[in-house]
Amino acid sequence: MKLLPVLIISGLFSLQARAQISTFVQEARYHLEDFDSCYALEGRSSTTSEVNVLTDSVTVIEELMQYCFQEKYKSNADTLKQSMVLTHLSQIAVRRINGINGAKPEKMQQIKRKLFRVFRSARSSFGLINVYSFDLELVNMPTYFYYDKNGSDGGFNLYKGKRKPKPTKEDPEPETEALKRVTETELFAQLEQKLRRSGCLRELQSGLVSYIGYAVVPDKKTFFRKKTPKVKVVVITGTRRLRLVKERNKSA
Repeated sequence: MKLLPVLIISGLFSLQARAQISTFVQEARYHLEDFDSCYALEGRSSTTSEVNVLTDSVTVIEELMQYCFQEKYKSNADTLKQSMVLTHLSQIAVRRINGINGAKPEKMQQIKRKLFRVFRSARSSFGLINVYSFDLELVNMPTYFYYDKNGSDGGFNLYKGKRKPKPTKEDPEPETEALKRVTETELFAQLEQKLRRSGCLRELQSGLVSYIGYAVVPDKKTFFRKKTPKVKVVVITGTRRLRLVKERNKSA
């Protein structure tokens, strides 16, 4: 009988996940068939300033991403543009796919496959889309660190060391070393590495991608606790229709 509560809880999580998937599919279909607006990317290069999502949200990260897309994109025929349809899909995906409680990697892959099925059955202006997802770390993490909810860091309250030092008679107020937030340069290097490992960089350099959408969302489950603070990223690329690809190749 002890297994009954476990089975009930597992069933509830399963129903919740299915409901989220169903909603995700409905939203994805709606946005894929929506009228698209495309804009030029407006990124900027990185600096040595720290990235602070607690005060600046994810604006800086988005600017660095756009610059990275511009720098890595290679095509003699087109200019890479941001698609609002793909951006909306990315925003749905980063919240739905990565937001399912207790979702395993294979479950996330299953939900991504549903997106591809929606794409194939929807009236879309894209010849093909690809979905990439990864995390970016916001703090330089040492081997050992601890979290102090009463810390005076003013950030994530993460500190270097195995545990908080205890005051002694000789040292009533022992010094603590707060973990440093990543700089824009360090985050840009992370971004390049994740794009390369995911295969997105290779696609950007193929010359076939015309449109891109992305979403960056703070992973608040990693904030203010003994975890590495992160943001979740989803990037969706869109190729031109096959007919246009053939025409471009003929004219080359």
